[in-house]
Amino acid sequence: MAQSRQPVDNIKGPNDAFLLFNSDMRKAINYAAMDAVQQMGETPVIGPDHNSQYNPGGGQIDVAEFNQNWAKGMTMDHFNNYIESNYMYNRYDYHGYAVNAETLEDWKGIYFIPIYMGLDRKLKFPPLTPDLLIPEETHIVYWKVVVPMNVSIVDLATDEIVANESIEVENLILARYPLLEPLTMEYETRLNGSNALMIETTAFAMGYTWAGDTTSITNPEVLKMSQATNTSHLQ
Repeated sequence: MAQSRQPVDNIKGPNDAFLLFNSDMRKAINYAAMDAVQQMGETPVIGPDHNSQYNPGGGQIDVAEFNQNWAKGMTMDHFNNYIESNYMYNRYDYHGYAVNAETLEDWKGIYFIPIYMGLDRKLKFPPLTPDLLIPEETHIVYWKVVVPMNVSIVDLATDEIVANESIEVENLILARYPLLEPLTMEYETRLNGSNALMIETTAFAMGYTWAGDTTSITNPEVLKMSQATNTSHLQ
């Protein structure tokens, strides 16, 4: 987890203390979420429990959704540990002002917002290629985590609360799990079935043939696929 910031001489007033607190929270929520996503990737749930708190509906739930809920719960636990150690009981003190934060009470208040990007694939698919064989060009590559917080600022000289704020802390989760998951599932789908790779190779070759000149093959990609097809039939 991130370590709390140390006092700096030029920080003065509650506003400066709050700004540094907010910056520290953005780092802390990233570390908390990264730890949670790493654990989810190492020990994913493959059979969701209908009675689990991470299955709010109590019925059938998508495995990916269950695991994401589980990751939110772990994020909350990590984040609360950090808050309890650094931002309660006037521990966070900057030039006479303390910033205190309440711990999170429900993982459902945490949001993972998907960030989409397009993949630049080197292989160009020929016309008439079956849709089943064309992978997705847009994937979720990151999640942005959003966490609601209640914060108070205390003047330590008078023990008076000078500000109460309800804020949302957000940051990009610097983990590649959201991208690796769909790519792994795509790879599994394309290898499933009887001789799936041979079917795909044949379909690509036929797609080029239907779309182009049937009397000659000049595209190097088609030549490679044709040679692979001929070799497999000779075995």
